[in-house]
Amino acid sequence: MTTSSPPPSLPSYETHQLYLRQLTTYLRESKQILAAWDTYADEHCDLETFGPFDEVADVARLRGERGTGLRP
Repeated sequence: MTTSSPPPSLPSYETHQLYLRQLTTYLRESKQILAAWDTYADEHCDLETFGPFDEVADVARLRGERGTGLRP
C-alpha cells in the first residue's frame, strides 16, 4: 500500500507578487552588471583575443625582457 502526500499548495497572491518583484529586480540588476562588465572589458581587454591588457608585460615584451619573471 503506497501513501501519497497531498499536492503542495500554491503560494498566496501576495507571495506570488513578491516572487515576481524579486525576479524583476534580479533581471534588471543582472542587465546592469552585464552592461558594466561590457564597458570594463571594452576598456581593459584586447578585442581580438579577449585577454586582459597587461601593460607591464607588453612593455617588457617590446624591450625583449620577456620571461624575466620580475615586475617593477
